[in-house]
Parts: sequence; structure tokens; C-alpha cells
Amino acid sequence: MNNQEKLKVFTDLLRGASWRAVGWRDVDQILELGVLDSHYAFKNLDLFEKKEFKLWLDVGSGNGLNAIPLALMFPDWKGVFVEKNFKKADWLKETLNFLDMHYEVLNFDVRKMVEKPDRYDVITARALFPPNIAFKTLSPLLNKNGFLILFCGKDASVASNKKFKIMTHDYEIDAFGENRKLIIAIKL
Repeated sequence: MNNQEKLKVFTDLLRGASWRAVGWRDVDQILELGVLDSHYAFKNLDLFEKKEFKLWLDVGSGNGLNAIPLALMFPDWKGVFVEKNFKKADWLKETLNFLDMHYEVLNFDVRKMVEKPDRYDVITARALFPPNIAFKTLSPLLNKNGFLILFCGKDASVASNKKFKIMTHDYEIDAFGENRKLIIAIKL
């Protein structure tokens, strides 16, 4: 199955999940507002050119957004997906297996990960915590020059920090005219 087919199958799996994996029931909304969100976020952003990332952590990965689309966009990233809820983590493992995608899924509370020695080059999260709490929680898990990327609503922000270069990138989900924002923090 190619990546486009995987995205279509993933959209169908989200819609048919036995639990409410996404709030939208309409296939077009699931596809545009959920599955293709990563594409819209990165389509005019050359953030990763000339960067080589090895270790990626996606937090709050339960329904696979944005983990699965990002994994298809950046196949060289070695990913670990963290989901606190057992049912969601199990569903994500089954979905990845069905799509023949090989990523580690941890059924774990990310707040306990600061006790572990692992550090990551890229950390992504979508609607996990309010942005300032996500920044405070996840930034200790970054390697030097690592990227923390938060998928947020259009009004989101984080406080400045001397140890990070913080940028925002506004983007729009074209088909629905919905405005969103990436908050990107690079550890100095």
C-alpha cells in the first residue's frame, strides 16, 4: 500500500473506530481537518531542510493524529508514540500494524518521561495540554538543537524563554477556511 492509500485507509479507520477517535463524522472533515493537517502545516515551511533528525517523540498519539501522517511525510524519523490511555494506545498499535508501519507505541504518561534518560530531536504534540504547559512538560525531553512542535489553535502562544528560539507559523485548512498555528521551539 502506498502512502496515499495508507492515508485513505487511516481516514476510514478513524471514522470507524469503536471509540470516538475524532469529533468529526464527515469523511471530508476527518481527512481535511485531521489527517491532512500536517500537510497544511508544513506545506509552506522549510523547517527541516538541511536538518537530520534521528529520534522523534509524538505525545498524545492515541488517534494517530498527527503521528501517522507525519510518519508518512518524514519516513526517516525513528518514532516513538506515547499515549496515556490504554484503549487508545492499543488501537494505535493495531492501526500501525494494519498500515504496515513500524513504530514503538508506549502506553505511558509523558510527564513521567523526564525521569528517563531518552532525549529526542523532534517532539510533536496536538491538543495535548495548553501550549505553556506542553512547553514546560516536553522541553526537558529535547536534545540540543531539537524541535518542539505544537499543533495549536490560531490564538495559541507560549512565553519567551532564553534557552529556546520560539517561532509561530500560521496556516489554513483550505477546504474549511480554518486557521491554525504551529508553535515551534528550538532548544539552543
